[in-house]
Amino acid sequence: MRSQPFARREFLGLVAAGGAAATGATVWPSLALGKGYMLEVNHQPADLETPLEQLNDAWLTRNEWFFVRSHMGPPRAPIDAAAWRLGVWGTVNAPLQLSLRDLKHGFEQVSVSCVLQCAGNGRSLYTPKVPGAQWRYGAVGNAKWTGVRLADVLKEADLATDAKFLIIRGHDEPVLKATPKFVRGFPMDKAMDPYTILAYEMNGKPLPELHGAPLRMIVPGWAGDHWMKWLHTIEVRNVGTEDDAGFWTASAYRYPNNPGAPGVAVPLDQTHRLSAMNVKSIITNPLDGRRLTSGSLAVEGVAFSGLPTIRSVEVSVDDGAWMSAQLGSEQAPYSWRRFSYKTNLTQGPHTIAARATDETGAVQPETAAWNPSGYINNAIMKVNINVGAAS
Repeated sequence: MRSQPFARREFLGLVAAGGAAATGATVWPSLALGKGYMLEVNHQPADLETPLEQLNDAWLTRNEWFFVRSHMGPPRAPIDAAAWRLGVWGTVNAPLQLSLRDLKHGFEQVSVSCVLQCAGNGRSLYTPKVPGAQWRYGAVGNAKWTGVRLADVLKEADLATDAKFLIIRGHDEPVLKATPKFVRGFPMDKAMDPYTILAYEMNGKPLPELHGAPLRMIVPGWAGDHWMKWLHTIEVRNVGTEDDAGFWTASAYRYPNNPGAPGVAVPLDQTHRLSAMNVKSIITNPLDGRRLTSGSLAVEGVAFSGLPTIRSVEVSVDDGAWMSAQLGSEQAPYSWRRFSYKTNLTQGPHTIAARATDETGAVQPETAAWNPSGYINNAIMKVNINVGAAS
């Protein structure tokens, strides 16, 4: 029986509700699929966005509320975990065929609590609009991933001295025959990073099917396009470049070397592969458009970066001075920090903004640079609310 990444009742309700929400997250939040449901950004394959109130629930995002990004969806036939093997071959001296048991008992088990964010999170906020899944803010989550270091597996395979990069393949299959298979090139330096792991657990439970079971890549600090799901092959190469993996590295998930004016196309040879995320904060309370009956308010949210730590978060009310927010005590390298700022508001409309600063001093911009693929939007988030008279 295939594992359920979220409650079956909720999944069936989501599919049946399709309708308005299936056209994209532009219906957010008033026409969302209903209380208790993920937001359907794309139907086939499934792209499911986390409602912001669920990001406000806890430091770790619960599995059933963790956003789902699918290039092609899970394998058509369920993977038999007992028969599944991870192949490691190429320019290695000791090729491997590893079962889940081999991984769990033959290598040191490690856990990494970190943020996974889709490269296109915030795509729908760009003007002019760009094609692709129209995510708003909820294509992101923070989880505890457990597995083994990719570096330890590669060392067991005894890398050749001239090994340069990896070609990584998964079990997902294209929905359309014309769609290239999801194959990625991966740099050796990031592969050997001790934080890069192969995960078989998510938040202390077996990895759910829609999140890549039985095994997926965890690449802290980098955008989600590198976090390959349903892994089955790691090929080590010593010639060529990462772009030899094909479309998904050579042509897709690329960013302009010098972003230009909004709406202007960028030639492929003037782009580079995406990697680290930008510094970003998301307000999870209050939600945009809310009407409050009291002026007492705790502004809450999360902040993260492609670097291990966040230095600070600031909040501004009605374009006023930036005031320091309090950071939550829960933290880990490459995880997000929760933040809170208490304020008292007068009756009437108000605009609340938040911005984060990472460990290098990089600060969120007022607006994000437009790019043809709508990637890594980290513009300062603003929410508009209204405080009414107390009843």
